[in-house]
Amino acid sequence: MGVNVKRRKDTKWKPPDEGVTKVNFDTAIDKPNNKVGLGIVARNYKGELLFSLCASKMFSGNSDLAEAITLWRAMDLVVELDDRNVVFEGDAERVIKGVAGKGIICALMAQFFDDMRSRLVHRQDWSVEFIYREGNSVAHELVKRAVRIEGKCC
Repeated sequence: MGVNVKRRKDTKWKPPDEGVTKVNFDTAIDKPNNKVGLGIVARNYKGELLFSLCASKMFSGNSDLAEAITLWRAMDLVVELDDRNVVFEGDAERVIKGVAGKGIICALMAQFFDDMRSRLVHRQDWSVEFIYREGNSVAHELVKRAVRIEGKCC
């Protein structure tokens, strides 16, 4: 009998299936400067870059709200590009669970999650999945740069 235990340190980014776009997102908060950094990167089944976003903006809120804003922005980009068959992947477990309708949802986040679920209902070819930070490294590097800049870099 074999046991396959997936360890966090073994986690790495995996390309999506052919015809699918994987959009990784991450967020960082710079509380002393009241800023949030957004990192979004989309790749195809070959791992080729399709688009990316590295941006910072003024922000005063918690990490769940910041991650939800970044996921929403990632969804907006996909809508603008009219992309189909998309997997959104992030390391914000509470946000992913909230979008899935699982876990505890605070009143502040409830409307945000309802809006994202509504988008997912209308886009049956979209999904939102959790991945450990180790599998989200490109978005994580983008977000580290984002908090050091003003505005956007792509």
